Amino acid sequence: MIVRVGGLAGAATGELVECDGGGRGVVLALGTRDVTVALLDGRGGRLVPLGRRAEVPVGPATRGRVIDPIGRPLDGRPVEGPTRPVESPPPGVCDRAPLGAPIHAGVKAVDALVPIGRGAVVTIVGAGADLARTIVLAQRGTGVACFVAGPWPAMEHATVVTTRPDATAALRMLAPAAAMAMAEAVREAGGDALVVIDDLASQAEALRAVLAGRDAVDAARVTAEEVFAAQAVLLQRAGPLALGGAITVVAIGRAGSVADRVIELDAAGRVVPPRFTSKLARDCSPLLRPFAGKLRLALAQFAAHAGSPEETRDVRRGERVVEILKQPASTPVAVVAEVAALLAVAEGVVDALPVAEVAPFERELVAALPASMRPDERDAMLQIARGLVARRGGGS
Repeated sequence: MIVRVGGLAGAATGELVECDGGGRGVVLALGTRDVTVALLDGRGGRLVPLGRRAEVPVGPATRGRVIDPIGRPLDGRPVEGPTRPVESPPPGVCDRAPLGAPIHAGVKAVDALVPIGRGAVVTIVGAGADLARTIVLAQRGTGVACFVAGPWPAMEHATVVTTRPDATAALRMLAPAAAMAMAEAVREAGGDALVVIDDLASQAEALRAVLAGRDAVDAARVTAEEVFAAQAVLLQRAGPLALGGAITVVAIGRAGSVADRVIELDAAGRVVPPRFTSKLARDCSPLLRPFAGKLRLALAQFAAHAGSPEETRDVRRGERVVEILKQPASTPVAVVAEVAALLAVAEGVVDALPVAEVAPFERELVAALPASMRPDERDAMLQIARGLVARRGGGS
């Protein structure tokens, strides 16, 4: 709900106000005679400026919690600790650093085909909730702090910023900004953070409603460019700092030209291999880079010649690459297991196996890897893989 009120002399844009009915609001714009306020709780009444901007709690105490965009707990327990403003300007050009080495997404198709650089803004086009959840789960034990803006359940190692189903558009609009603010505190302390926005379309709808109320126009008159511009300011707050950590963003939906990389999903929720570029090859993890090109080539050959009466080696291998890239939803693959499975297919170890045996072979391979094995021990991985294929009667 957007209201225009008088009597708030001295109020500032972005300032938090409190209603005598217990609700809160945010000052959107200052006029010559009145002030435009977005009510966050839908409750009106006499408004009192609080002299501060909307804030959220930050720090380790928020991990595993579910809170709303202005820091109020939704899981029945109080939240303690320092706070910081929900809104802040993006870092300047001179304060930024280049994107870093990829984070481990725990999704074979992402890590091999569309790696997510540290500090990148990545959008998922398609039904990406399961993929985003897998990426968050893969960060357990890595030291990467995770923040989710969306209606997710509580997660032990992540902070969820969401709203109740009947929340106002203004409150829903703030959820991604609140998650970003919490991530900024981590980055400023030198740490790395991952922000998941689920989803950009819902935030765009809330933004459109708030912008229409602020400008006193019908929502249909708010252009897509205005909405994209507002979302761009939010996403530009991500990235790595020269003197600090990095914020990586995974957002479900389209974000125009702000995104560093787009992960496209097909109707079955599988990652669509992007057009190969030299930059994509360089961005791949050093652990996968030596053979990731072989995986992409095999996939391209399979896509170009699948259904051909003559089955070439490349088509046969590509078919097995497609199979090895499959994995259950919300089940991240560990680094060593991922490298071993992808390496075995890229080097043709499983070419002799029927497609139906690829998944059972992968399970046997992962179980056979020693607990002490490092992800760079490729020769040892291949030796184990060849032995398993030979036992299955495939030979390699």
